[in-house]
Amino acid sequence: MELLEREIKNCQLQLDLKSRLLTAIQRLVPLHSVGAFIDPVTGFVRNMLTNGDPEMDADMATHINDIDEEWLSSLNETDNMAVVVVKISFK
Repeated sequence: MELLEREIKNCQLQLDLKSRLLTAIQRLVPLHSVGAFIDPVTGFVRNMLTNGDPEMDADMATHINDIDEEWLSSLNETDNMAVVVVKISFK
């Protein structure tokens, strides 16, 4: 019985983790002009993989305040507006 309870708890933890990951992915805004996504809640920018999915490895994300000017100047007008809105909330 104890083993079953541990397995159930483990499954619940995995489900919770996947649920939080899905929530994070759903709020990402694509920045097609630079092949990236921005999270308007956390301010982190993530690379867009070749299949169009976001790179969700936390070590691969960069905060919007740490992005260099060259990258910012590569944004098209639509993507730039999305980034400006996020940057304002993290000043």
